[in-house]
Amino acid sequence: MSTKHRESKIVNELAPENSGKTIRFPKGLKPFEPVPRTEQTGDIDYYAILGVSIYASENEIKAAQKNMSMFYHRDRRNRVFANYQKPEGFDKECDRIFNLVTQAKVVLLNVKERRSYNFRNWPSHSGNDKHTTFCNSRQEALEAIENMRVSAGLIEENEKSKGPNGLVILEAYYGAIENVVDPSCTIDDI
Repeated sequence: MSTKHRESKIVNELAPENSGKTIRFPKGLKPFEPVPRTEQTGDIDYYAILGVSIYASENEIKAAQKNMSMFYHRDRRNRVFANYQKPEGFDKECDRIFNLVTQAKVVLLNVKERRSYNFRNWPSHSGNDKHTTFCNSRQEALEAIENMRVSAGLIEENEKSKGPNGLVILEAYYGAIENVVDPSCTIDDI
């Protein structure tokens, strides 16, 4: 049986008799559909699984993931489809979709993993093209170098303010309170 025929069979079989109602599946991957793949690398297309665009915000991804997880979760699914005649293999397909939705959530809600995934699969559309990535990396590198310079400068200034015996000149001039223990001092000396 072809994929298209199986999909249309689901819609017809999931309508209870004499009710005129059908179950509306959430946006994204549906049972018996093949797993969507990216054109660039052939990786799983997590955006198509969730039914969102590659520019989707974190909140849109969370909402789509929650909606699909609630629909395809085993406990929920058994209650929702209790009065429906399910085609053979329907539960297995729903479990497969639930697992793919979970994978999509893990990848797309982790900023670093999503950036890497987008760069691999949509280098020109992800907003993370090579030029932008280079500029971001360069900017981050320049900031790191500047932070190192400032840190090194503070260390040098601190070293310059010390005298030859390690005494800090400002502390010697203005005075400083330090906890110093003289090993030769006894309780009677206090």
